[in-house]
Amino acid sequence: MSLTEKTNKPEILYEVKAQRGPTLRCKGWKQESILRMLENNMENAEIPELLVIYGGNG
Repeated sequence: MSLTEKTNKPEILYEVKAQRGPTLRCKGWKQESILRMLENNMENAEIPELLVIYGGNG
């Protein structure tokens, strides 16, 4: 978690854009799909600072 220099509050990203297209940023498509799902959730959140994403396996 990065802290801003002037305050001790965590930095909140308001401009999250899910990547589209055939470019991989991860080891494989399984990992890339999870990353894109998280990015899509953050991109479409109404109040990003209150967004909670739960994870699991299954």
